[in-house]
Amino acid sequence: MRWKTSFGLLISATAALNLMACSDQMPVNGQQEEVTEVHEDSELNRITSEQLQQLNETIQRLVATPTASSEASCQVVAFGSKPCGGPSAWLIYSREVTDEAQLLPLVDEYNRLTDRYNQQEGLMSDCAVLPPIQPKLENGVCVADSGAPQSTLERQ
Repeated sequence: MRWKTSFGLLISATAALNLMACSDQMPVNGQQEEVTEVHEDSELNRITSEQLQQLNETIQRLVATPTASSEASCQVVAFGSKPCGGPSAWLIYSREVTDEAQLLPLVDEYNRLTDRYNQQEGLMSDCAVLPPIQPKLENGVCVADSGAPQSTLERQ
């Protein structure tokens, strides 16, 4: 009788170990596929520096040279995102040259993506807060007021 009990326990333990060993390798109700899909989705959602550069170039083309006939046409928008928060630069544009309805959603998207990119890559910055700037009209071009810090985005 004792032999039968020991043999039964041995068989049960072996079966349990086999099931545990296979559980990581075999899909159970499609779980393996779901994990793969989540991984693929996270790869699709990664932000690349190339994507940011392309969007930046699109925005810069829209802004072009911000020429204006009056200072009221000169506008400033926060551009980019520092890892600690806040804008990484200020973008000066002219309402006479740039369609705000087209520009502002792209800038919002760029800001959102740079924030996600910073988090994704674990980037750090000096955490300095950029003070707001005021635009002014100088020789028919919108520029940052010389009394304000020059933190506008440099054009390439």
